[in-house]
Amino acid sequence: MRWRRLEADSPPSPRHGHTSACVRSEVWDGEMVVVHGGEDLADARGPGKLLEDVVVYHLGSQRWFRPVEGVQGNEGEEKDGPGPRAHHVCFVVGSSLYVVGGKKPDGPAADVWKLDTNTWRWTQVTEEREGRPSARSAAAVATSADEKHVVLQGGSNGSKCLGDTHVLHLEGWTWSALPTGNTGPSPRSHHTINIINGHVLLFGGKGSSGAALNDLWVLKEFKTGKDCTWSKLDIPGTTPTGRWGHAAVSTATAVIFVGGRGDSGWITKKEVYYDNVVVINRASVQWMHAVGLTGPTACMCHALTMLRSANQVLLIGGFDGKSSLDQTWLLEEGNDNDGITKQTFSSSSGTGQENQSSKVWKTLGEFGQGILNKVQKGSPRVHQESQMLLEAPVPQLRLDEVASTVFPSEEMSILRKKLGLQPHCKTHLVAEATGDREQDPLDLKCIERTLRKKPHEIEMHELPRLMEHYKHMVRSKGTQRTDSSNHLPRFYHLEIEELRVREIAELVEAFRTYYSFAGSIPNEGPDRR
Repeated sequence: MRWRRLEADSPPSPRHGHTSACVRSEVWDGEMVVVHGGEDLADARGPGKLLEDVVVYHLGSQRWFRPVEGVQGNEGEEKDGPGPRAHHVCFVVGSSLYVVGGKKPDGPAADVWKLDTNTWRWTQVTEEREGRPSARSAAAVATSADEKHVVLQGGSNGSKCLGDTHVLHLEGWTWSALPTGNTGPSPRSHHTINIINGHVLLFGGKGSSGAALNDLWVLKEFKTGKDCTWSKLDIPGTTPTGRWGHAAVSTATAVIFVGGRGDSGWITKKEVYYDNVVVINRASVQWMHAVGLTGPTACMCHALTMLRSANQVLLIGGFDGKSSLDQTWLLEEGNDNDGITKQTFSSSSGTGQENQSSKVWKTLGEFGQGILNKVQKGSPRVHQESQMLLEAPVPQLRLDEVASTVFPSEEMSILRKKLGLQPHCKTHLVAEATGDREQDPLDLKCIERTLRKKPHEIEMHELPRLMEHYKHMVRSKGTQRTDSSNHLPRFYHLEIEELRVREIAELVEAFRTYYSFAGSIPNEGPDRR
């Protein structure tokens, strides 16, 4: 799997929140990618310009062209088209492209428009208004393989996120709202859905609180509307960090997720834009993370389109936190049997331990990214590749062995020094499940053995137990202080997933010196018993 820049004249202008779909037309001899609308934001501090143009990429000739020049009319004259909009959704039936809803100048919309790609003429679909989804933007949509059903889920109506699910039955062009109960995914926008083997797969999105989500859900029996319920999935591999504004496509072998926006930091949240590629392998049904890819600028609200005849995925546009982009890239899956090469992807073995390690690994990734920004400030290649590397699951693997594949030796020595690692020490990234062990005396001995180690010798799976007993000691001996401060220790307020690697040494030192039982524990040195 690799990224390749699409070199073609006159690509779409900078935009994000646009739609893109692959349409097959006998009139135009083959497949075309039809791009519509979006938003052009030149400055993140200012308002964006909503777009209404149609831009087409013809796969046969490998050229961009514009069959509809913005659908412009005279002032006061009714325009023949959907008008400027962004964050709408689209689907394809035959050689026609349909767009639904989105953000218009006067707010969210609920209208449906059809673009006949044989004539490039727009017509508004007015049949069967009953049951049609309410006005919304940033919803998710997917079409069944037999092109008989379209599923539309969630979105935002401008004041709140939505959680309803609707099905459009194309044979009669009738909408129906699915009675999925109250156990499904929480209301959200900017998420993705795909239909796999007749089931709807939902991932991520922006929640009502603004949080970036990373939950995975499946909806069965959506075609009939009977006994259809959402079920939350917990599949092997390391779940990607929370994100919204990402894009996803389904291929014969995998569901591919690219980019999106997330949050980092535990005191002050910072927005983070991703450029990584994560897949669900359809054969093994597990998460897998791409490593070592160089491609598009990290962004959100881009469009991702599957080109089935070419076995490629086309990425168009996006927003990088500063401005809209005009990038166009092709992701080539390769010719390997399962569409995923061992050289390109890293996956965990699928045990319960690795699922629990994802939070610890996320913390390492956030801290590591901060280190990398200091180590190689101004180096796009290292920043891009290291972000992807640090998000990949690397359970029970030497950090220096992994990082050396990206960093030159002198950079790795700086990173190792900042992390407090010896040249060949192992930093295990598997978080061990811990039950209620506060009354277990054998567990206390484990804690003492951990405290006899140097910080860089402590393995990640030891941290949950250490943090658990640290909080227990604070609750039971919080008044037995070695100083005159009346404040609770700083680590008492943290969860294990919020602990950063650079803070491990401080946590160990606090545990050693803060409480009376630690007085007999040596300050450093490995356990030799």
